Amino acid sequence: MMVGKSRWTVLVLLLVVVALTACSYAQTVETECGPVRGVVNEASGVAAFLGLPYAQPPVKHLRWQPAQALSRDLGCWKGLRVASAFGKACPQQYMPASVMSEDCLVLNVWTPNRTLHSSSSEKLPVMVFFHGGSYVMGSGHFDGSRFVNKSDHQVVLVSINYRLNGFGFMALDELSRHDSRGVSGNYGVTDMIASLEWVRKNIASFGGDPNLVTIFGQSSGGTAALMLLTAPSAKGLFHRAILESASTRVDMSLADANAQNRVFVKKAKCDGAADVYGCLLSLSTDQILEAIPWDEYPYYNHPTDMDIPIFEKGPGAMLGIVDGVTIPLPVDQALMAGLFNDVPTIIGTNEQEIDFAPAAHLENYTIPEFQDYIRKRYEVATAYNGLPQKAYDSIGADIHATCGQLLLAKNAGMGFKSPVFHYSFGQDPSHPFCLMPDWCAKYALHALEMFMLFDDYSAYMPTDYVPNAVDNKMGDIMRHFWLYFAKHGDTPSNDGFAKWWPINGNNVRWPEDYNTYRLTVKPTAHRGWKRQECEFWNANGFYAFNWNS
Repeated sequence: MMVGKSRWTVLVLLLVVVALTACSYAQTVETECGPVRGVVNEASGVAAFLGLPYAQPPVKHLRWQPAQALSRDLGCWKGLRVASAFGKACPQQYMPASVMSEDCLVLNVWTPNRTLHSSSSEKLPVMVFFHGGSYVMGSGHFDGSRFVNKSDHQVVLVSINYRLNGFGFMALDELSRHDSRGVSGNYGVTDMIASLEWVRKNIASFGGDPNLVTIFGQSSGGTAALMLLTAPSAKGLFHRAILESASTRVDMSLADANAQNRVFVKKAKCDGAADVYGCLLSLSTDQILEAIPWDEYPYYNHPTDMDIPIFEKGPGAMLGIVDGVTIPLPVDQALMAGLFNDVPTIIGTNEQEIDFAPAAHLENYTIPEFQDYIRKRYEVATAYNGLPQKAYDSIGADIHATCGQLLLAKNAGMGFKSPVFHYSFGQDPSHPFCLMPDWCAKYALHALEMFMLFDDYSAYMPTDYVPNAVDNKMGDIMRHFWLYFAKHGDTPSNDGFAKWWPINGNNVRWPEDYNTYRLTVKPTAHRGWKRQECEFWNANGFYAFNWNS
């Protein structure tokens, strides 16, 4: 999801305001690196500890190296650290230079203030959130106190920054030769693993249970959770996983990634240098950002993600890759084999993902005009009926996300001993949701479930959307299921809603058939969800157009 420069500037100002809303200091907490003091939002009773380093700054010789643990001599602090403001975001397009830095590996903790004063040994479940943004933009900076407050103070929330774009996912032969793993790329994934190591060592001091950690993320953050399921070095660091609108294709080899990224070396004017690695290491932050191929092959900006694809226009750069070490196997193969982190997992998508910023605005088309539009693109009539814009958005969602996610969930259901749950989020916003200058979404768009879950409709970008009672109810339902899952690794029973069964549960004819739970304000259970549509798209080669970051 790409966001314009002016909207980033406004969002930065909003985040400054968020950081200032708390009005008193929290109790001092001891961490392995030293004491920290956060701030308490008096209205919600939630304590926030912001901008806590979890790894050494990835600068100078550590720029393209796996995340390095903090130590008393490297990265820790002396005396009391006041954790009342967000740290710098990781470098990315459009964001003002003053609020981003390569020294960006920080995390934020929100915890009920009462847990800091409690003598009880009982700890709360921990949920670690990975932000989206196609692995090229975004940060962990949002108001997490709302989520903790709306969850009845029954959870500890952590969000993180991780390296992005060319800083976090550049794979090149020259980098591999200097990387301690012997490979390159997936630096952002090593950051996530380092953050989970930090949680394991420190979260008990904030009232969280290090043995009850759920990783979850939206969009590329969901893909991050997927990659961690298949990362051997993440084993034992988390105990549940939730993948919201994740990409399903993490299958590019290190060799192919190197070939894909040669254009970066050329644009950086390091091609042909006697010491290519030294040349790259000498580049400034701005020079690296300028050399990244945003809008040319391999398209780091993913320009077709919100369109119905045609075969002349493939997906953008694949940033998370199979490097052979951090990620040893393509993720679908790893899941089917039950490798490497077999934990209870939720996987799902939104029914009109691309309504976030659709490439085609068809709201004024008649149904015959829309059917003609589809036939001209694919030379075939499809089973999609109804309003043209919603049908267009549904086709795009199925091709890019839904059908791949179904395959992924079924693979996990076959390989995992732990339960795997599949969902389809189908709740529309209560009124048009204007995230883009020229578009107001009306349907179950990309990220809507996250906005409702966090009760924060400006989590990614500023918006004047004001939720009503229906939106709030959907947020309550999301938190109900997510928090129960974080506590128990299962879905609730006898809670007044239809039962949400594992994808292969309740005597389903597995693997020919499967269970899906449709999340709306009136949740419903289904069998064989989207079977006809997905069989058509997958049989005709459209799996290649699944999102890949």
